Amino acid sequence: MKTAYTTLFSVKLRHSFYMGGRSTEVFVIRPTPWSRRKLRQYGLVFRPQEDGFTVYTEIEPDSEPPVVHKPIGQDTLRFAFLLDAVNPYVESISEVPRRRQGSLFYFNNLRNDKKDGRLHLSDSVAGARVGNAIRLASGASFTYSFAAPVNRATIEIKDLFGSHVHRTSFSFPNPGEATSEHRLDLGEVRNFVPGRYVLTDDHGGTQTIYYDPELSHSRPFGLVEIFSKTDTLTTDGSDQVPVDYRFLVGQEVKPVPPYHLQLEALRTTWRYQVMKTYQSNGIDLSKVTIFGIPFDEVRESEKATFTSRDPVPLAESPPTLELRHSDKKIRTLPGPGLSTPLQEGAAQGSYLSEMYVYV
Repeated sequence: MKTAYTTLFSVKLRHSFYMGGRSTEVFVIRPTPWSRRKLRQYGLVFRPQEDGFTVYTEIEPDSEPPVVHKPIGQDTLRFAFLLDAVNPYVESISEVPRRRQGSLFYFNNLRNDKKDGRLHLSDSVAGARVGNAIRLASGASFTYSFAAPVNRATIEIKDLFGSHVHRTSFSFPNPGEATSEHRLDLGEVRNFVPGRYVLTDDHGGTQTIYYDPELSHSRPFGLVEIFSKTDTLTTDGSDQVPVDYRFLVGQEVKPVPPYHLQLEALRTTWRYQVMKTYQSNGIDLSKVTIFGIPFDEVRESEKATFTSRDPVPLAESPPTLELRHSDKKIRTLPGPGLSTPLQEGAAQGSYLSEMYVYV
């Protein structure tokens, strides 16, 4: 019996820190347990690759355009994939918001971000390729925190598309009694499936979570959700998957380019502290310069400090900088590496890479 498979969709991981942009040493990506069961349910095959993964589907042999072998009907395909960081320095080299322990960066294919022929994944809620990290709720119980102690409150849960999921209220009979948090039993919420949710209270507070009780032993850097369509999930029946991102039309497979999850290298101010190894080595620090990019210079009797005028992207192969004395090359300077410590700069969200050089 003849069988045939084709690509349903694929994801490529890219990071501008690395030469060529390919990210092969940063993440391991895998389906969540819930998604693994969904892949089996629809007869789909997940295959990890060096720089991402591909999901394949069996198709009717010789069908053109390709038709899925196992009928999907009107179902919406939705899968989640975990990004586990295998490089311990990934957040030190990436232009991403700072992330608290127990939170993750969220990406999906619901935002139209096509550039140079590439379909970029992003945080559709934040409207950016990388949004603020959201809390991972990996247990049946979740503790909701209020901005200030309250005597009574109503908490509402809405899904990614703004649909009402659950509402609960509490109050204390004693007007003087108050609490700054309330425990929710998410495991008792009807039809509460893994996904992104927003919790709000009637005192103006809000918290965003990704709920999946099977991830209690996971500490992922991020999570990617892929949708085939959303018309069965939105209250108005709209399909929020951009046209160019849709890989299924009915039962027909629509070829789409790989989705790209792109991370940019962190831009830092580079500072070199140049000092003499021996006072009698003939080097005059007043005549030492750095050639390659513009630096501001501060000279003291014991050292010369060079600070880049503009932030420079960290890179696996950094720009070539030469340390010169009286315009003669002394040595090639190292750029910041994976393990170079980061210091917070004077401006919010800025960082400094400081290196010490002895001549």
